[in-house]
Amino acid sequence: MLVATHLDKECIHNHFVVNSVSFVDGKKYNDCKQSYRALRDASDKLCAEYALSITAPGPSSAKHYSEWKAEKEGKPTYRSLIKEDVDQIISSVFTFRQFTEELRSMLLTNVFEY
Repeated sequence: MLVATHLDKECIHNHFVVNSVSFVDGKKYNDCKQSYRALRDASDKLCAEYALSITAPGPSSAKHYSEWKAEKEGKPTYRSLIKEDVDQIISSVFTFRQFTEELRSMLLTNVFEY
């Protein structure tokens, strides 16, 4: 395993490079919650050793690769299209009931466009 630390980014962070097959016993690496926890513990230990901040576990905000790639290439995603529709509706209504009615109407009008 190789641990690489990005020092050239605003947020210093580690990347782990793991060979999928052990050169010692030929067994395949098992990526599971326990192995993730072991990697995280190793990263936290390195951060503590060098007085760097340790991010507390929380809900993931990571995007799926396809969504990240589409955004990077300036292509629309389902999420961005929905956000545009919701933002458009919010700008023209005053109550939650109006919002839900407009959303329902837009959905029925555009059901085959997406």
